[in-house]
Amino acid sequence: MNKRYLEIFKIKADNFITDLERAKSLYEDLSKKNNLIHSGEYGMYKERTLRELLKFIVPFKYEITDGYIINSSDETSTQCDIILFDKVNTPLIEFGNRFQFIPVESVVGIGEVKSTLTKNQLIDTALKLSKNKQICKPSSEYSKLNPNYKLELFAPFSFIICDNIIGINDNYTFKDLVKDIAKKYKEENIEVNNFFNIIICLSELKAIGYRTSCEFKNPDVAEGTKIYYPFRWGIEMNGSIVNCSDKYNLIREFASSLAQSLNQRREYFPDPVDYLWE
Repeated sequence: MNKRYLEIFKIKADNFITDLERAKSLYEDLSKKNNLIHSGEYGMYKERTLRELLKFIVPFKYEITDGYIINSSDETSTQCDIILFDKVNTPLIEFGNRFQFIPVESVVGIGEVKSTLTKNQLIDTALKLSKNKQICKPSSEYSKLNPNYKLELFAPFSFIICDNIIGINDNYTFKDLVKDIAKKYKEENIEVNNFFNIIICLSELKAIGYRTSCEFKNPDVAEGTKIYYPFRWGIEMNGSIVNCSDKYNLIREFASSLAQSLNQRREYFPDPVDYLWE
C-alpha cells in the first residue's frame, strides 16, 4: 500500500460520491417542481462524473466515451453509457460530431450508470449489457489465423453502477437477485464470456461479481476477495456478494476489478480490411 496514492484515491472517491448525491438532489427537486430539467440530463451528468473517476483508475492510453460498438460482422450494439477503448490504436468513426462507433477490437470495457432501479430493471440492464458484450468478438479472418485465441480474454470488462435497487428485502435478497440474473442469462442463451463482471450498489455498499466455481455456493465473501475475473471456466454463473464496510472500500472493489481485467487483456487492432470487404 502507498499512503499518498490511497489518500488521493479517497479524494477521487469522495468527489464521485458527493457529485452524484448533489446532482441527484438538484435534478430531482427541480423535476418535481416544474420539470425544468430532463432526467436524461441527469443521466449524462452521472456519466461525466463517472468518467472523472475512471480517468484516475485506468492508464492514459484509454479513452472514455459513450456511443456504439461495431464489429466486422455488420453488428452494432445499442447505445452504451460508458465505452472504455484504446485510443492509441483505434480509428474513431464519427458521424455528425455526435455518433461514435468504436470497433470491438479496441473496446476494453463497457458500463451502465443508473440512479434507482427496480430488481427487474437491473436484470434487464444486465441483459442489455451482456447482449452488447456478445458482439465483441474478433473477425472471422482473425479467428482463422489465430485458432488458439481465447474469446474470454477478448471480451471487455462490463459493469453496472447504480444508486439503489428497489425490491431488495428480507423476502427477496441480493442472493435471489444473482440467481434471477443467472436464470435470465440461461433463458436468453448468454454465454459465460458475456456475463457482467461487477455490479455496484452505492446505497447498500454492495459489490456483486462472480467466481469461477460452477456450483452456487454461499456468495457472501470478504472485502478484497478477487472475484471479478474477466472470464470464467465454468458453465454456470455463481454470484459473489461483497458487503463493503464503507464507500472507499466499495469504490476500491470496482477499481481493483477493472484494473485486474485490463492487466490480463492483450492488445488487439481493428483491421480496416475486415470492415471494408466481405
